[in-house]
Amino acid sequence: MMNEPRQRTGESSVPGVPRGQEVWELREFLAAQGGGADTLEALQVARPVRALLEIAETWALILGAWALCIYVSWLLLPVALVIIGSRQRALGNRLHDAAHGNIFHGRALNQRAGALLCGLALFEDFELYRSEHLRHHAYLGHPEKDPDYLEVPAGDGRRHTTWSLYVFYARDARLWRASLLATLLRAPVAHRWRVALWWAVVLGMFSWLGGAWAALSFALLWLISKMTVYHLIKVFAEISDHIGLPPGTVLGYTRNHPSNVLSFFLHPHHDNYHVTHHLFPRVPLANLSRMHELLLPAPAYAQAHHCESYFWGPRSLVKSWLHFQAGPGPDATRS
Repeated sequence: MMNEPRQRTGESSVPGVPRGQEVWELREFLAAQGGGADTLEALQVARPVRALLEIAETWALILGAWALCIYVSWLLLPVALVIIGSRQRALGNRLHDAAHGNIFHGRALNQRAGALLCGLALFEDFELYRSEHLRHHAYLGHPEKDPDYLEVPAGDGRRHTTWSLYVFYARDARLWRASLLATLLRAPVAHRWRVALWWAVVLGMFSWLGGAWAALSFALLWLISKMTVYHLIKVFAEISDHIGLPPGTVLGYTRNHPSNVLSFFLHPHHDNYHVTHHLFPRVPLANLSRMHELLLPAPAYAQAHHCESYFWGPRSLVKSWLHFQAGPGPDATRS
């Protein structure tokens, strides 16, 4: 971790409206719309077939990227790294969905499937990941209790740019280790053995089907992608969720991200509706866009931070990172 002093974007007490009150008011609004409450309940039902198809698509793209290098040309390595790194992020998002119990019906099935199909490949311990992520929801924006809380670097008196902010976190050694190793070093020994067994089986299959070079090349591509493209995407996503906004409420401290072609790489598997997710975490990722549309007529939700583009325009996502140093005016309060 760099030793540069930092400034906080909110006090440790995290004052504001409790999440429960925000959700209750939105539920009341939906109930008054006629059918809104029933639609909400329907949107909270798991969609296992959709989730499994998207996980299968993710692994197919990973294998396809590996095949590009092995059977076409190693000159395609940059393309392969982008595909694999972004699909590693997609697997992480599906692990996240399973941690909320949103892929299958029942916690045990979500745990087993989430670990087997996504978590072990990423070196994540499902229960440790789940407990830390639920603490993020419970203590959103609390500097000491929220494990995902990021402080804004104080700098040297100059105003931050989006680039300087991004580079600061991308170079953070702690965040880089977390991207590469996930919870591996902090997890129980039993989990490390499960990771080793998972990878032994997978690489054994590669070796059996294509020889030792096939297994070695896949392992190398996986690790290089994880320590480069995956890390850069993960940092971008984590900055984008909350940085620069004042803690205290879900609606005030969280952003919805753009939904466009770049979302496939930066927020795969419908992960761009982050406000919606924090308000209703039992809505599966695949249903978040419909949930967002259902909530938009609610004035409180409509006034939340909804970014229209990633990089350009007055309501771009990266411009919203700098709200903490904006002056008075409409741009200082909403994306």
